[in-house]
This record gives sequence, structure tokens and C-alpha cells, in this order.
Amino acid sequence: MFKTGVITASWVMEINDYQHAPWPELVQKHWEKFGYDELDALLGRIAKMGFGYVELWIGHTGDMCRTALWKGKTPGDIVKLFDKHGLKIASFCPGGIGKDTEAEPIFEFAKGLGVSMVTGWMGPQPEWWPTMVSYLERYDMRYGIEPHGPEYSIATPEQINAACALSPRLGACPDTGVFVHQGVDAVEGVRAILPHVIHTHLKGFNKAQNRSCAPGDDDIGLDQVVRMLRDSNYQGVYSLEYEIDHNPDAELKRSLEWMLGILNEKK
Repeated sequence: MFKTGVITASWVMEINDYQHAPWPELVQKHWEKFGYDELDALLGRIAKMGFGYVELWIGHTGDMCRTALWKGKTPGDIVKLFDKHGLKIASFCPGGIGKDTEAEPIFEFAKGLGVSMVTGWMGPQPEWWPTMVSYLERYDMRYGIEPHGPEYSIATPEQINAACALSPRLGACPDTGVFVHQGVDAVEGVRAILPHVIHTHLKGFNKAQNRSCAPGDDDIGLDQVVRMLRDSNYQGVYSLEYEIDHNPDAELKRSLEWMLGILNEKK
């Protein structure tokens, strides 16, 4: 049985009525407007689409239950919502962790959620990587490295492989959309880090139209990526991500059906 999921960041713009805004502004709006009841409703929608796993983005946790709307709530209360909707938490995504990040609260929160993995970008300084490994060892977790901006994050397949060589607690979380924006072929980028992949951010992009699109409507070979993971006996979650300027529910449901068709096709 394949594990299929979605990251809640796919709905990042919903808080702003799907109007474009800088990411920090969208995050701030979540702190002010997105509460426990809103997460309950979002998880209900996700469950109805047919997903089994959800990667929980920090914006949908009230800054780890620290904002006013989340007063009195704990990670345990979030777990109860997932149980209510028959969903499992695939991982916790704080955005990223670098050498200047106060990491301990992130791992404490993830521990409260009962997850074994945190995902996001990771600082690019090799001399700092052992510090990250020490956190992972202390909390008995793994970290899925998502390529991000080279000015603050590990960005290339080569850097991801170098970090993963340091410890089995460090793994890869390929973001196919980020690879394309960096000028990395999505298929070859995933192939380069395939032995280290422990989670995924499967984003669609249409190069002909120069825009993000629903996974399956892309022209970057996302179907090849899914097959590659499947044929490598990848055991993690096939997690879709689609951040767009309109409600993505119908397209994500269709993308899930597209992906399941590939995963279940006869070889």
C-alpha cells in the first residue's frame, strides 16, 4: 500500500483570499487568523480528497500553539484532530532550520506530535551540520532536507548528498518545483539523491507556460519521478504540494488520482 499525502502549505494563500502577498506577510496572517477550528476544517477537506498522510506546516499550528488563537492548545490536541479525520501526520515542516534557528522548540513540538521526521530547508554550512545531527540524535528523529535558496540553504543535489553522508538521520526531501526554479532538471535532480530520499515535495511546473501547475499537468517529468521512486522501493510518503492563487482542492484530488494511477500501474 503506497502512502499518499499532501502538505498543508498548499493552502498558504487561502488566508489572504488567494491574493498574492510576500511569504512573511502570509505567515503573519496565519498567526492572526488561523486557529484550531480552521485546522479542523482543512483536515476534513483533505480527508475527503482521499489522502491518508499530511505534512503539517508550521503556519497551520499557530506558531507551534503559541499564538493567541491557540491559547490552551497543545500538540496532543492537534493529534486528536488528525485522529478525528482518519489522517496520519507524515512530518512536521517548520519551514527550515539553520545555524541561527532556535531548534529545540521545533523538535519538542514535533515530539509532541508523535512524528519521527521534520522536513524543510537546512543551513548550508558544513561545520554546523553536526549540530543538527546532535538534535536529531537527542530527539530520535530524521530530517528531510528540502533544497531552497542557496543564500541560506542547502540547494543542490551535491550538497544534499554531502550532508546525508554525515549521518543516516539526514535524508533528502526533493522539491521538484524548487529544482526547476534553480535550473536543475527535476528527474535528474531526484535521481542524483535517490538513495537518500525519505520524503517528497512533488510540485508541478509547466515550463512551456512558465507557471506552477497541478502535479500531473506538468511538463517536467513528474510522472517519471513518481515511477523512479516507486521502482526504487521508496517507502516514504508521496506528498503533493501545490501553492496557487485559487482553491486547489479539485486539482489536488485529480493529482492524487493521477499519482495513484502511476503507482498502481502494472510494470
